[in-house]
Amino acid sequence: MVKDNLVRNILLNGGTLCLDFVNTIHDRINEPERDYWVTHEHLLQWALKAGSIRSADYEAVLKHFESRPAQNPKLLKEAIKLRELLYRIFHPLSSGKKIAGRDLETFNVILSKCLSHLRLKAHEKGIRQSWQLMPGESAIIFVPVIYSAYELLLSDRLKKIKECSNCGWLFLDTTKNGTRRWCSMSTCGSIVKAKEWYHRNKGK
Repeated sequence: MVKDNLVRNILLNGGTLCLDFVNTIHDRINEPERDYWVTHEHLLQWALKAGSIRSADYEAVLKHFESRPAQNPKLLKEAIKLRELLYRIFHPLSSGKKIAGRDLETFNVILSKCLSHLRLKAHEKGIRQSWQLMPGESAIIFVPVIYSAYELLLSDRLKKIKECSNCGWLFLDTTKNGTRRWCSMSTCGSIVKAKEWYHRNKGK
């Protein structure tokens, strides 16, 4: 959570790309949802900031979509649809619940399309994976996010997924004792502590 809805100020503290992607709603608990993505350009700015697209590709991707304005609402709609699917998948896991079967089925369809872009290439030190992606494809933005979600779902980190008690953002709790409560101590942590202090001292 941050104090405004500017993409350049958004915090990337989910601990992994797919959770940072989910955390592009300003607050999922305390107020009407305010989206960081109002236009396709906001989405592309986020993708660059989060590392979903490389800086070398950013201008080409931006130019492609700006030259095809009819595609922009579709791109933004696709992004929001994927984000909310991933939220429905990972939010239950933050409280030890199961993923809805229909959501996992939908993700499997998306995953199969994502993996169709995967290629293996020979290098001096062996075989490496790479992605066959073009700037004109929305996949250049979404494939890294989808693959991040795939890796997280197959990892031993699922029990580390937590929900911020103040804003509802999701994050990986990598602390030794597993007691992290907030997405960020500098934002939500400070807000909660200030409220707790106020209530403790009210009426003294």
